[in-house]
Amino acid sequence: LAALFTGQVLVWLAVDDYKNALIAHDAALAGALVEQGLDPVSAASVFTVPKTDAQRAAGRLALEQAGVTEDLDYRFVPEAELFLRRYGSAALIVGMIFSTVALAGLALFFVHQDRQIETGRQAVERFMQSGERAGAQREVFALSASSLDEGSLAQLFGAINSMAASLTAHLQKEQQDREFLKETISDISHQLKTPLTALQMYNEIIRDENPENPMVVDFIHKSEHELLRMEYLIQNLLKLARLDAGAIVLNNRPLALPAFLEDTLGCFATRAAVEGKQVQITCPAELMLVGDEHWLAEAVSNLVKNAFDHTGEGGLVQVICEETPLMVTITVQDNGTGIHPEDLPYVFKRFYRSRFSQDHQGIGIGLTLALRIVEKHGGSVVVESELGQGAVFRMIFPKLTKL
Repeated sequence: LAALFTGQVLVWLAVDDYKNALIAHDAALAGALVEQGLDPVSAASVFTVPKTDAQRAAGRLALEQAGVTEDLDYRFVPEAELFLRRYGSAALIVGMIFSTVALAGLALFFVHQDRQIETGRQAVERFMQSGERAGAQREVFALSASSLDEGSLAQLFGAINSMAASLTAHLQKEQQDREFLKETISDISHQLKTPLTALQMYNEIIRDENPENPMVVDFIHKSEHELLRMEYLIQNLLKLARLDAGAIVLNNRPLALPAFLEDTLGCFATRAAVEGKQVQITCPAELMLVGDEHWLAEAVSNLVKNAFDHTGEGGLVQVICEETPLMVTITVQDNGTGIHPEDLPYVFKRFYRSRFSQDHQGIGIGLTLALRIVEKHGGSVVVESELGQGAVFRMIFPKLTKL
């Protein structure tokens, strides 16, 4: 609006100046005619009386003979040169001023937009990375409400807010489901512990009453074996439920892997001797790993137990540690029966039973638990196997550093 008003003022001044210049030019011509002997009245009538087309043509012809045409450079017309010098500079200055103001306004607008977008980005980032989801969602909503006159940006913030609300509701529902699952499994497990303890006590009573009866001894042995399997299943279900519910807080600290593995695998010495198997540990003496000792021992033990379950008499179970600048790898490999190719995608699925396996010792939950523990530490588990050539499980832990 200011630009239109200024333009109108410039046009009005230019027209007025042009009028004055035209009058001055006509006055000079009238004076020249008077000097040529024409009386003042006749000289004035030359400029005031309407002209005919013939007169205009005759005048144009006369001027052309003197070299005055429409193609004449404005520099040879003093009035035109003066007009251009005066108003051309004014127009340039005014144009520069308004261009600067317009560019400054656009810059301020885009800076304001950029700040709002950055604030929204930070709110979304906090929503995704922390527990401040409710606060971040309110911040994005506030941006959306304060930007209702900004078109597509307000629509963007509104869409982000809707997404945040949906994700918040979904995450809350998922957390509630996990808590319910954890509490349900915990209740069931605690309820099962009492009859399990009672059954174990009954077995001891029966054994004490009939120590010489081979049939009773055999029955007691099988019964104890199945009770131990049930106890192992209950304990692992509880651990999985806690992991699934996010109720585990890791007590991470630097661990010397050689000593850690010696302590963890010591419980397999008796089983290895009874079953005629060997366990070998290969680990650099100085190798360290940051993690929770209790839960990492659980993961390693489950993988080693799986290797024992699928390795025959005389078999070899190896635990190998390796380090690179980016990761630490703990590998558990055996020379047992191996895994069928069709089973490889499902080995970490809880309670999965292979239709190709003839072994029924496992309960199908140890590998799942090991995977979840390693993932809780920010790592991953990779499995490789060929049927009849054994299996290789690699637990890969990234060496995270603060840059």
